[in-house]
Amino acid sequence: MRLARDGVARVVIIVVVVLFVIGSAAEARAAARAHTVQQILRDGKAVESERHVQVRLREGARSEGIRRGQTIADGTRIDVPTHVSVVIVSTNRKSTATLEPGASVTFVSTGSGEVVSQNAGKTVFSVVPHALDFYRVS
Repeated sequence: MRLARDGVARVVIIVVVVLFVIGSAAEARAAARAHTVQQILRDGKAVESERHVQVRLREGARSEGIRRGQTIADGTRIDVPTHVSVVIVSTNRKSTATLEPGASVTFVSTGSGEVVSQNAGKTVFSVVPHALDFYRVS
């Protein structure tokens, strides 16, 4: 009888460990999501970088310029000048933000869902249906 209880206890422990590992992996995948600059157009022509785009990090640091493939951290504000468009995609292309000339957007948070703040101008947002828990633009 005692051997049977020990066997059941081991199975329960194994199941709990497996569920914990699966949950941790799911959280890690959600936390690993980010945004990346996919394309930059200057006067309608694709370029690798654009020095007139202003990037402001959450910590207050500013930089002039943006490049293709650059990762956009949560809290980053992007201000696009009048002759430039920027396409930014999230991990696995679950969402896309196309900043039209003169647009300003802040990527507030990224995870199982996304929060974006539209500061100025026009931005076209596209989200793959059912790919995110939520997508909010404020």
